[in-house]
This record gives sequence, C-alpha cells and structure tokens, in this order.
Amino acid sequence: MAFLPVPIQAVLTTALLSASPWPVHLEGFGSSEQEKAIGRFMLGEFWLFPVIALVSLALYAAFSVTWHRRVLVPEERPRAGDALSWGWPQSRFFLRVCLLLVLYGLTAFVLVNILNVLVSVVETDSPETAADFPLLFWLPVLGLLIAGMPYCRFMLRLPAAAVGVRLGLTECWRLTRGNTWRLLWIMAVPTIVFLLLIGRLDRTIDWPPAAIGQVPTLAEVFLYNAAAQFIAHAGLAVTVTAVSIAFRNLVTPPAEAAGT
Repeated sequence: MAFLPVPIQAVLTTALLSASPWPVHLEGFGSSEQEKAIGRFMLGEFWLFPVIALVSLALYAAFSVTWHRRVLVPEERPRAGDALSWGWPQSRFFLRVCLLLVLYGLTAFVLVNILNVLVSVVETDSPETAADFPLLFWLPVLGLLIAGMPYCRFMLRLPAAAVGVRLGLTECWRLTRGNTWRLLWIMAVPTIVFLLLIGRLDRTIDWPPAAIGQVPTLAEVFLYNAAAQFIAHAGLAVTVTAVSIAFRNLVTPPAEAAGT
C-alpha cells in the first residue's frame, strides 16, 4: 500500500500532458505549428507546472515519511493509505525538502557556471589541451555531484522530521562530519541507477512513440508514466532506507526513535 502515490503521480503527469499541445492532441509532431502551440501553452498555462510539481513533491514527501517510519519505527503497524495521509510530520518534511532543494539548486548553479566558464576558457585558449583531456567536459557534471555535499550534511533532518526527533542545523552538521562522501553516495548512486532504468524503459518500449513517427494515446502515456513512477518510487524507497539506517546509526538508537 506504500506505493499508492504511483498511480496518482501517473495521472498528474498524464493530465499535464493531455492539457498541453503535445502529440496526443496535435498532429504533425515536430512541426512549426506545434512549436508555436507549445509556446502559447507555456506562456498562458505556465502556472500548471509549478502547481503539479508541488503536488508531486508533496506526494513524494508523504511516501518518504511513511517509508522512514517503516524502517525506524518497525513496531508501528502500517495502515492502508498511510502513504497518502498528511499531518505535521509530512508538512515539516515537505518544508525541509524544499529548503534543501533550494540549497542544492543555488550551490549547483554557482558551481556549474564556474566550471562551464573554465571549460570555455580552456577550449578557447588551448583547443589542443581540451582535445587531449575529453574528461574536461565532464567537469560541470562533477559540479552537480559536488553541489550535493551541503545537501547531504543536512539530509538527516528529513528522517528526524518523519519520526519527530529534534535535530537542529548545527547538530546535524556536527553529526555528519566525516560522513559527507558516504551520504553523498547514498543519495547519488540510487538516483543514477534508477534514472538509467527509466532510460532503459524508454528504449525497451520505443518511447516516446512520436520519436518513431507514431502518436501515443492517453492510455499509452498513462501506462508509461505509471511504469516510470514505479521505478522512481522504488529508487526513492532504496534511498530512504539507506538514509534511515544512517540516521539510526548517527543520531538516535532505535528505542528512542520508536518512542517518539
């Protein structure tokens, strides 16, 4: 029952696509007329994107809280619909996720732009050097990974919100000292693996059909989104489990978490 958000997420994504001038509705995929229609939609209905993104993030938050409690409070009997329930733990978790995403976004923006400038300078001033070091062009990707370090130092505040343990910023920073790289891999590896699996899903079913000259139906769009969301939630469950274990080892013994 923990995966109840999966069909809801699939419906949300499908609804957004069905409201847009995507190939579901517009013939001549890739034509200039479609590009103009998409442009008008983006300008006139742009509000749909942040609204659906926030609803989707709230569903991920509710799922994560349920899974954190499943790991940290094993004697608490899960109930049907827990992954869709909302209360103070979910609100606190949601707020902390938003703040961490802002922190990550700002850090990534600064780092990636600095590294892009560095790559551009090397490519312009010394194209031979750039050709000899093809890995140079992966520096911005490395910047995205490094930007996750501050995020990881505060990541344990998420399971703390789920189980009601007080954990301040200073205390969280202190507890995660010496574990930054471990926490970074906990966040990055499942994310990369399950994104690759979603990419594999694309290739397995020749998605999107428009890429091979077909127009997908809404049913096909929904089924694809449901499969992709299931993979995404499975990856999230793996990450949440690992973060919960790190929280239990670094912050509080199981008895304390269970008693909150």
